[in-house]
Amino acid sequence: MGIAFFVVTSGTGGTRFLLAHVAPLLFVCSHVVARSRLRSTTLALAGLEITSVHVPVLVLVMMGGDMAFILWPRLMTYGGF
Repeated sequence: MGIAFFVVTSGTGGTRFLLAHVAPLLFVCSHVVARSRLRSTTLALAGLEITSVHVPVLVLVMMGGDMAFILWPRLMTYGGF
């Protein structure tokens, strides 16, 4: 309801307001995975067994790719602003 009100009253849209909810959502998701039966769940993908231990590694790899291929060119294009 707050997002719907913000979108109407702001001229920029609700993306920034919605992004403020991503960090708490990810925290709750990681807490649920770490404290439940999902922690011991394995996923077989292309002959590899993936567990919840591999998720932080995947996140770090994705962040590294974003910094190398998205953030760095944007900083160089706009001069850091």
